[in-house]
Amino acid sequence: MTRLRRTGLDKHFPEPTRFWISHAPRKWQAAEGLWTDLGGGRLRGLDSKPETESVLPALDVAEFEGLLFIPPVAPGLERGKWLKEIDVSATSLLVELQPGEGTDLVDCRVVYDLLRPLLAGDVDRLAQLPRGASAVWPLIPALTDSTELWERGCATLAASGVACVQPLAVELEAADRRHLVEIGGEAAFDALFHGHQPSEREFSRCAHRHGLAAFTPRPVTGYSPRQIRNRRLGGDLALAGELWLRLERPVGIGQSLLYAAREAEHTKHDLKALALEENLEVLTWLNAESLDLIREVTVNDNSALLTALLEEYLLD
Repeated sequence: MTRLRRTGLDKHFPEPTRFWISHAPRKWQAAEGLWTDLGGGRLRGLDSKPETESVLPALDVAEFEGLLFIPPVAPGLERGKWLKEIDVSATSLLVELQPGEGTDLVDCRVVYDLLRPLLAGDVDRLAQLPRGASAVWPLIPALTDSTELWERGCATLAASGVACVQPLAVELEAADRRHLVEIGGEAAFDALFHGHQPSEREFSRCAHRHGLAAFTPRPVTGYSPRQIRNRRLGGDLALAGELWLRLERPVGIGQSLLYAAREAEHTKHDLKALALEENLEVLTWLNAESLDLIREVTVNDNSALLTALLEEYLLD
């Protein structure tokens, strides 16, 4: 039987580069071995200790809404039963799994963590992902960032029918780097300690050539249809702002798009209604690009600006 232990949650602003996660467990000791922390953008599990009992944390989620990240668990833990015990309302769950790990989870988003097979050089294991799956490719200097590995891995994922593989340039602490040198050997030392951060854009271009999506779609939740509509628009604004900055366009406009995304997340106004009434200008936190994006999405269900930014970001 799974015993529950109290723990808290860290809050995140939902970002496209962090898989739209809004909350994640502050502490997590249920999994052994390295895994990718999607919300924190770093490696976890290096200091994990085997549990003497089957333990999963009790999460107090009654007062929040959004996308809750559920990290990987050790074999044998009753994750499905435990998830049903979580008291959620306007909430979606994002569960991290390992390639080849089966699941009977329902009503959950799943992201497969490719870290372990990539560190082991086992590209063939990527073929174990199910059709339509989403995955994260952790980018680590000297170990998972070679263009040859990208091509082989993306070809394998595409052949399996995977829908999306999103890169994540993980932040490495000194202990992580020392441990990774043990895996990659002395040849990896300089890259790990003195090299450059691998490019998420270059990986996404490779994935795009193989027909793989570069960003996971946002699962939108809320307590009302208005809130859901606003958050869907906020997601488009956030992605546009992130792409704008990554393309090194004028910083002020990109930051204004991201600011508008944050305001859209919590505003009491109905953005769609204001757009249809041609009254969006009453919201002083919307810059020209944000106004145009909301109007276009409201009328056409897509944004010419966002489409252009994605094309420029992904095409060689």
